[in-house]
Amino acid sequence: MNFREAMDHYRADTASEEERKLVEQELEKMQLLEEYMDERWNDSIRSGTEDREDTDFAASELKDVRRSLRCRAARIVLISLVLTAVLLLSIFYVVIPAAEKQYLDPETNTFDCPFDTDLELALAAYSELFVPDQSILSLSSSRTGFASYNLTIQYFDPARWRDTRHVSARLEKNQLTIPADMLMTSPSNIFERGCFGFGAFGEEFNEDVYHRLSQLPEYVKVYAAVSFPEDLTMEELIEFSDSLKDGEVCWIGVRHVEENRQLLPLCGIYPFSGGKIRENINNAYPMFEIKGSEMTGDNLRQHFQSLLKYMADWTDDKTQIGDITKTYYEEVLDYVEENGVHTYGCYVTASPKTILGLLDSGEITQAYLADAWLDF
Repeated sequence: MNFREAMDHYRADTASEEERKLVEQELEKMQLLEEYMDERWNDSIRSGTEDREDTDFAASELKDVRRSLRCRAARIVLISLVLTAVLLLSIFYVVIPAAEKQYLDPETNTFDCPFDTDLELALAAYSELFVPDQSILSLSSSRTGFASYNLTIQYFDPARWRDTRHVSARLEKNQLTIPADMLMTSPSNIFERGCFGFGAFGEEFNEDVYHRLSQLPEYVKVYAAVSFPEDLTMEELIEFSDSLKDGEVCWIGVRHVEENRQLLPLCGIYPFSGGKIRENINNAYPMFEIKGSEMTGDNLRQHFQSLLKYMADWTDDKTQIGDITKTYYEEVLDYVEENGVHTYGCYVTASPKTILGLLDSGEITQAYLADAWLDF
């Protein structure tokens, strides 16, 4: 007997007792198996739902982590950009200016002089002391880099009170570069007794000068360096200047060293305002700026000493102008403070007749003709 035949008989209700027991046993087995499978299926469904929930939670957590990392990276980039910007601005506005402070800024105006910087005052003092035919009017500058500047210097000829000119110069890390003709000092032997080691040009020279002057018409103005037979005080120099009815003193050569010593270059002063009043500096350096109406012996002496003091202080910690050192200014100051301010000669503008009269009278012993022009 097999299960199929027994099952057929069971369904036809013709099964024997033995066949019925066999089929019912098998059906019971089937029911138990179905119940078991149902339980497994439900367990599997529940397990799958939990796994999806875990997976969804893990995905959400991963997304949050990624978002956090992106935000952190963005903050790092932003902070880096801000720090870089702060660093660059600090370098530009703090570090570079602080580093540049050790160098001269041509726009520095310590004495609050209208339109006059410290460098312009130094150039004005230098030109007055050493360059008889140039007077500084103004200085302008433009920055070109770290402690680097282009300069424009305006000057004029104080003998003619005209011929205003401009020259370009350069200032770079305290190194001042000026065209050589701007720094040309007075020739060492242009005055008869101005410098030890150089004597008079001689009688032949004087005769030639006398002859040339006598040939010039009165409408010519002569610019000449004249030498005195002996040193004059500033009061005596003013008397000499007042005697020039058709002329004036342009630059006074000042005795700056013993007559038996040589100390070059020659130095001196203008006995008048240089065309620009810089009075504010007079509080620190008395009579640095002297007006024509204030031309007295005491003021001229004080003026010369203030120019020397200013330049001595200037070369102490700033750029040097020309080849003249602090030692030179201090040595000249020591000499004039001990011996006074005297002159051995001066540049004058006058008619040929006036110069001839000075030679004839013996008020001057020599005249060096530096220039001449028509004076209508």
